[in-house]
Amino acid sequence: MIQILPVSVPGYLVPFIIKEMDGISVIEASGDYTNIKVEPNSVLGMFLRRRIKPEYKTKDYQILIYSKKIGVKRAYSVNIMEHQLKGEFQIDLTFEELEEFYKFLSHGFMLFFQSYVKGFVHSYKIRNARSDTKKKHQGVRTAIRSLLDEYDMLEYGFSENQMRMLYYNNLKKGCFANLHKSIQLNKKTLG
Repeated sequence: MIQILPVSVPGYLVPFIIKEMDGISVIEASGDYTNIKVEPNSVLGMFLRRRIKPEYKTKDYQILIYSKKIGVKRAYSVNIMEHQLKGEFQIDLTFEELEEFYKFLSHGFMLFFQSYVKGFVHSYKIRNARSDTKKKHQGVRTAIRSLLDEYDMLEYGFSENQMRMLYYNNLKKGCFANLHKSIQLNKKTLG
């Protein structure tokens, strides 16, 4: 987990954002750079605009991510830039606004996680032409292992068992259940 005190940045979000958002990545010997353009009228752009409340026209926002491999782990730096018609400026969000931004992105990850595992389990049951409980649980395990590997979540302290418990807990409540609740950013809720 990356620490920018007093806001705890969920490190697992960075590989997810890089892989799932349409950005441009450049790989160099000194590290990897990713630039993700955020249009002001997109969902994420509206979220940022409402937090910043500019009195001027914003052309777009840019999420700039720098990552570097340090030993077996990867370190990340994330900046949010604002393009106005006359120039480019780094956005200076308060700690509360940063926490809201990461909570917003974390909710998006949770929706993705629940949908991915549900779809995988459904496909797994169809491929195996059985709907018994053992096959369903095997599909959940396989899907979660796939996500843990794809998004380097083991590096951030997640486990298959923890993610499986999270999946079943949210399955009972519904994957949109946390959108209307104020929750803390932590590994237990991923939100």
